[in-house]
Amino acid sequence: MSVHYFKHQFHKLHSQLRNLTYKLTQQQEAVKVHQEETEASIITLDLTGMVEDLDIALRIPYEMYYVGHPCKDIARILKLPLGDVKNSISFAQKELKEKIERRRLGARA
Repeated sequence: MSVHYFKHQFHKLHSQLRNLTYKLTQQQEAVKVHQEETEASIITLDLTGMVEDLDIALRIPYEMYYVGHPCKDIARILKLPLGDVKNSISFAQKELKEKIERRRLGARA
């Protein structure tokens, strides 16, 4: 067999190897994206559950604020003093932050 034949076979195999490496890299990236999406979904479900577990007096003003209602509008709609609405939102944020921190520390253990 000639040197030309071996060079041709080498280049052919090298090309196949590059293609396989490229496909493997694409598959690994797809798996990584899927894992990140799954983790994001789990985190979203955890956060949703945490918000749902808030006392209703904190949850309703917090949810309204979260979707974009100004505090003044929330106070008017709920017929509450503006200070109470702001306190409720602040307490809800603090409670959620504590829950997230406990969850984060629990995940480390």
